Amino acid sequence: MCGIFGFVLKEGFDLTPAIDILRKLEVFTYPGRPSPVGGHGAGISYIEPNGKVFLKKVGKTNGSPVSDLMKLLDLRGVKPNVFLEHVRRASTQFNYTIQHRICAQPYSATCLDGIQVISTHNGFLSNYRELRDGLKADHRYESAAVELIDSEVFPHVYEELVKNEGAAKAIERLFCMTQGSATLALLSLKPDEKALSILQKGRTVGLTLWTNPEGEVLYCSRWEPVEEVLGEFLKEKSFQRKVFFEYAEPAAAYFSFKPPFL
Repeated sequence: MCGIFGFVLKEGFDLTPAIDILRKLEVFTYPGRPSPVGGHGAGISYIEPNGKVFLKKVGKTNGSPVSDLMKLLDLRGVKPNVFLEHVRRASTQFNYTIQHRICAQPYSATCLDGIQVISTHNGFLSNYRELRDGLKADHRYESAAVELIDSEVFPHVYEELVKNEGAAKAIERLFCMTQGSATLALLSLKPDEKALSILQKGRTVGLTLWTNPEGEVLYCSRWEPVEEVLGEFLKEKSFQRKVFFEYAEPAAAYFSFKPPFL
């Protein structure tokens, strides 16, 4: 199981507290579980002022992947209003891939003209090979150089669905197609439609989703680090929990947000 966090806000937001949340997610451990949420990889992605997508990630070395990631970044003055981050705890069958950066998340799909999808996923997609084999376009998977990771199939399937049906219908279709467990955030970027879509299906480490009257969105696998780090911000901006799924709670839901400031 992995951990995800992200937001879509009206104004740029300093990333220092977001990285603090990433550090807390990496070591977050549930009662009765021998391993933390992260520790096998880490990555972030955000939209730059010029509209381009920045993405950087690392695999597992000897220490903390989040600390290793921070050594590669200079985030001074970086204040995006759209941000996604991920800490990895690989499924058992993928344990041998953890040292490889290309097997960490976020993933980016840019295989169709005029669209880009950024994704972060917690869980396991049991029918990922069948979904990959059912795609019509020629898709490129960066993790395939080591081993195709189930999480990387999501953005490519979603890419085709968004291209054909738009984001709102695409997340509904993806929800129906998904077998296994998933907490999933998908940022789809088209010139005429930009959307953040969230999917929850099965039993995962959980999901909390906050929204406010301004149409801003913030989500995380765990509520504890967010409310610890951003408690005052949530109150100031009138955020309320829209969704709360606890650890290992069976759940089924999907959402698509298209705020005008995205």
